[in-house]
Amino acid sequence: MDSSPWQGQIISGSYWLGWLRAGTLRVTKSRTRSLIASMSKQMEVGVRAAVMRELSAIRDLDVLLERTGTDRPQMQQEATSLKEALQELRAEAQQKDLKTKELLDRDTHAIDQSCLAIACAILGRHPTRIVAGPLLLWDDGIVYAIVTRGGVPIPAESSPRKLIDTLVAANHPVVQVREKTVIGGWTSGPIYRTGATSINGWATVWTDHERVARKFEGDHPGDAERAYELHRQLAVSHRGLPNP
Repeated sequence: MDSSPWQGQIISGSYWLGWLRAGTLRVTKSRTRSLIASMSKQMEVGVRAAVMRELSAIRDLDVLLERTGTDRPQMQQEATSLKEALQELRAEAQQKDLKTKELLDRDTHAIDQSCLAIACAILGRHPTRIVAGPLLLWDDGIVYAIVTRGGVPIPAESSPRKLIDTLVAANHPVVQVREKTVIGGWTSGPIYRTGATSINGWATVWTDHERVARKFEGDHPGDAERAYELHRQLAVSHRGLPNP
């Protein structure tokens, strides 16, 4: 507190050392940091430009290697650090993608809500058309179900499977068909379109469109033909094409 303000000369100019006015310390610090950052950035740009001009003027390869040799270990270390950071980011991104996929596979909200809508429509005797993944309530009051695709059944603990079992137990008319659409293996044996192990993989089973005709099998005469006709109507409507 007994010191007095001091001023003097240095090579780059003049400066003054003294007391700050009360209440201006924070503002002065902020302005000083901004000024130093701005000057540092300008100096860095200037140094880089000077180095690039110097390196660009070198025509001899040995001179260039000698000139940049001292910087190589640091550059290699920086490159290694950047590669390691990139690998970590990629690993984190893969983990996030896997978690997202797992969450989507477990998210059956849409199909569950549609199954509930089918149950309500049946209880209320309301003629309507509702698709709930592999289930289809048509306006004739019958529930049509694609219960297997290529030998793969509907997941046992899914809401469509439970609703089918409940409707059958209650003697409600349910037409269950199996899809045997051949998508390849014409010379080595048929390759069928298979179902997914997750119920979400069955979300569009009634509207999926193949390059070849979908093929269904039923337990009673006419079941397969009826399923194909309903699929054709839904697929045409889903694709926005005129229904012939």
